[in-house]
Amino acid sequence: MICSIKTTKLIAFISFLMVGSFVTGYAFAEETADANPLRFYKGQNGSYLEGFIKTEAAYFTQNNSWFGESRANLGKKSDHWWESAITAGIQSSYFFESNGEMYGKVDAVQANTGNGIDAAGSNAELGNVSDLRMEHAYVGWRSGDLFSSLGKDFLDISFGRQQYIAGNGFLFFDESSDGGKRGAFWIGPRHAADYTGIIRLNFDQLKTDFVYFKADDNPNSDTKVAGTTLDYSLDKLVDKLGNVGGGFYYLDSNIDSRDKMKVYDGRISINPFQAFEGLAVLKPFKLEAEYVYEDSDNNFDEGHGWYVSGAYQFEQIP
Repeated sequence: MICSIKTTKLIAFISFLMVGSFVTGYAFAEETADANPLRFYKGQNGSYLEGFIKTEAAYFTQNNSWFGESRANLGKKSDHWWESAITAGIQSSYFFESNGEMYGKVDAVQANTGNGIDAAGSNAELGNVSDLRMEHAYVGWRSGDLFSSLGKDFLDISFGRQQYIAGNGFLFFDESSDGGKRGAFWIGPRHAADYTGIIRLNFDQLKTDFVYFKADDNPNSDTKVAGTTLDYSLDKLVDKLGNVGGGFYYLDSNIDSRDKMKVYDGRISINPFQAFEGLAVLKPFKLEAEYVYEDSDNNFDEGHGWYVSGAYQFEQIP
């Protein structure tokens, strides 16, 4: 989208989110699970099968988009439009007596854009858009106490259509795309890759992911990513101190600037005052930083991305 920061006003002034069940199969409070009216099966050791639904809607209004030249660039004015999305499906977990847990999820997204052209112009040649599409469809297995000497859920294997998040999502969060024929460009309800295989090893403070996925982008760029992600907890040094992490990834793609790219990632999230006594008021302060380096061998410029952030949690204020 091309716009003037000083003069463009993009306002989503109606936003509605309803979650019938947004509980994952891995960790849930018993009272939350019991409260889900769409849970229609309960089995041994907490096994379950349940439905869930999530709805989203937004109305947008703006002026002076595309530097006031939206009609010249898009063929139509882009002033007002609405978007909506409904995600519905089922998820389950089955806990064996001594061989871990099988889990899975299947859902679909119905996404819509109407009453105008969105600010990105993704539906400029399409007008109103309505699309129903599969989102998640995956199965997995966690080891539970099977390898008790290595810790609970030491091994976690999953494959299928699913989302992969590295760290807090700065590098990998959204492996899909929205807008165009898929609708709902700005709500962005789709995140799952076309297919993903993940092997997770959880050993004490160190967590390691081996991942391979093909992006579900539109238009299809045939982008595939393989790599490993590491996260190391510092909490054994000082309680609630934080963690460090990073990863290395290799890309294969029909996009020349992306093909054969090697990506290096490093990040840290730390509560620096947790290690000091007598500074209780500063203990909720958190620092986060991440740096990503993209190395391309095809005579394209190298890429650098980074951020630094600070946050303070007011624990006594609702």
